[in-house]
Amino acid sequence: MDGHKPIPIHDLRKANALENKDQWLKWRKEGIGGSDSAAARGKGKFKSTLELFWEKTSSFQREPKNWETLLCGQLLEPYARRMFSFKTGLRVIELPYMYQHPDHPFMLADLDGLVMMPDGSMAILECKVINAFTKKYYGTKENPKLPYQYEAQVRHYMCVMDIDVAYVIAIYGNTRNDVIIRKVTRDIKYEKIMIEELEEFWQHVQNNEEPGMFEDKDPNLLIKALEEKKYVDGTIELPYDPFKSLLEQYDMLMEEKEVKKQELSKIDQSLDRIKAYFINSLKGADDTRYDRGVIVHDDEKIILNYEQKEPKVTFNVESSQRLAEMYPDIYQKFCTVQKQSPRFSLKKENLKKGESTQKANIQKQRLKVQKLHHKIDNIRTDHINKTIAEIVKTKPSYITIEDLNVSGMMKNKHLSKAVASQKFYEFRTKLQAKCKEIGIELRVVDRWYPSSKTCHCCGAIKKDLKLSDRIFQCDCGYIEDRDFNAALNLRDATTYEVA
Repeated sequence: MDGHKPIPIHDLRKANALENKDQWLKWRKEGIGGSDSAAARGKGKFKSTLELFWEKTSSFQREPKNWETLLCGQLLEPYARRMFSFKTGLRVIELPYMYQHPDHPFMLADLDGLVMMPDGSMAILECKVINAFTKKYYGTKENPKLPYQYEAQVRHYMCVMDIDVAYVIAIYGNTRNDVIIRKVTRDIKYEKIMIEELEEFWQHVQNNEEPGMFEDKDPNLLIKALEEKKYVDGTIELPYDPFKSLLEQYDMLMEEKEVKKQELSKIDQSLDRIKAYFINSLKGADDTRYDRGVIVHDDEKIILNYEQKEPKVTFNVESSQRLAEMYPDIYQKFCTVQKQSPRFSLKKENLKKGESTQKANIQKQRLKVQKLHHKIDNIRTDHINKTIAEIVKTKPSYITIEDLNVSGMMKNKHLSKAVASQKFYEFRTKLQAKCKEIGIELRVVDRWYPSSKTCHCCGAIKKDLKLSDRIFQCDCGYIEDRDFNAALNLRDATTYEVA
């Protein structure tokens, strides 16, 4: 990308987010700033693309709920600049101007500071104030990270200013150690895509045409913005055809949600049954009940807590109304009225009978989905039964299985759904019962035994084996299917428990 010189267009000493804010907001409408960059491309964390469009084309401005955090960030910018200089030894200068890209005038930059590098070049400094809970999104020294919206912001600035390096300093405390610094280097390929996407958004602004509202990464941002719009008491008639597919999709998702709710209800019932068993077990030989219990197994200690909570003072709607009637002065002094978010609902009515058809339709679809789930469940159970029958039919002297860490596997969001549907517990229980019936020894190898990573030929452990590696290749020349290699290792395992 050809070098260019950014154009200073506004003096931020005359107007900024703290002083003469209206003028500052007016300037921001002239283009897309760095903090707008992610939202303009449908990847914003705090704002949707449509909300940003409203801000650029109208007087719409949603009052941020975390205004004190934004104010703190503005006030601590000088401290962040000084702390960056202290930690790095690099000089930082304040740049009180808003800049414009000469070739893409819709791209604006409002910098927190410029870093003077040892080789005479300059780098961009972006200051952030975070808290101890959000610092995890910045990773560690060994594995540094940067939240996408902030990365998009500094890449936007680098493009406008034609600078190759940017730093983000995040302050989360009041000591020299409560600081995170992340470095970002320029990516020209990223910038080309970014410019195209920003140009497309700005075309919508110039033509006053709303962009697609369903392109956002988080559609909930759009709902929050829509809550701030003004709605009149009335009914508008909408055509059916443009909404046909959305209505069908809505019904399907609501039915699926209902089925999932029933499944979750069954899980909750099972959990409550287990909880009740544990609670009832917190009882001594003299029938004294305790609020804590401890189970020790190998190197693990499991702590059970059933502590009684302090009584909670509640203040319901009826009590609030009585207080307002009886003591209006006290009510006005201590009670605050919070704005309630509008609630969306979709209800279908039969125009011929004047009855709701939604419930009947949902019931029909629910029955279809339940039958389908029941059929899939039966297929899985049948497969388990046939597999076990096939295994024990050969009458082996013993069968070895691995004690899987299913609860740990369920924590993996990419695997949890697949793991939950495999019925590992049912398979193990039925296999154990069948082995006991026929007289086959069932060996259970510890879950930490490296069956997949161990070479069956030479015994070497391949520590860098990934889940995606389906073929096991050892340095000794041994090559085998990953699962078959693990099966051979389990067959020859010498350390196990008999189930």
